Amino acid sequence: MTLTTKETIPYLKWVTEVVEERIIEDSIIRKEFGSKDEFIIFSIIMVRVLRFLRTQIENDDKEYNLSFYIKKFYEQQKFEKHTGVTMRGIARESGIPRTTVSRIIDKLIAQKIIRKNINQLIIPTAKARDKLNVYRRYLFTSNKRLYDIFEMLDLKKLYSDEERF
Repeated sequence: MTLTTKETIPYLKWVTEVVEERIIEDSIIRKEFGSKDEFIIFSIIMVRVLRFLRTQIENDDKEYNLSFYIKKFYEQQKFEKHTGVTMRGIARESGIPRTTVSRIIDKLIAQKIIRKNINQLIIPTAKARDKLNVYRRYLFTSNKRLYDIFEMLDLKKLYSDEERF
C-alpha cells in the first residue's frame, strides 16, 4: 500500500530535522577536525580502543570518576601489545589513500591526540577524549532530540511497513 501525500507529513517533518542536524554535525566535524577524512581516521582509531575500554569497565568491580578512568586507560594503552590499529588497516577500512592517512596520522601525533604503542599500533592518547568533547555532547543531544521527535510523531507505528516508502 502506498502513502498519500498527507500521510507523509510526519515523515517529512522528521526528515527535515534529521537533515538539519546532519548539517550542524558536518559543521562541527569541520571545525573540530579540519576535514571529514581526519574525523573518519580519528574515529577508526577511537573505536578500536573503545571496545577494550568497554570490556574493562564491564569487568571492573569498582566505580571510578569516568573522566579520570578513561584518561588513565588511554595512558595504559601505550604498553598494550594488541590494542590499536595499523595505518594500512585504517586506509583499508576508510577507503582513504594511505598517503593521506599517513599525513593525517602525523598531524594527530604532532597534536599529541594519538600515538603509537610498543608494537607501533596507533592508539588514542588521553587528549583524545577532550578532542571529542564537543562532538560527543552534540551527538548525544542531537540523537536524543531526533528520537523524541520520532516518538512524538509516532513514526514507528505510522510507517511500520517498509513497503509504504
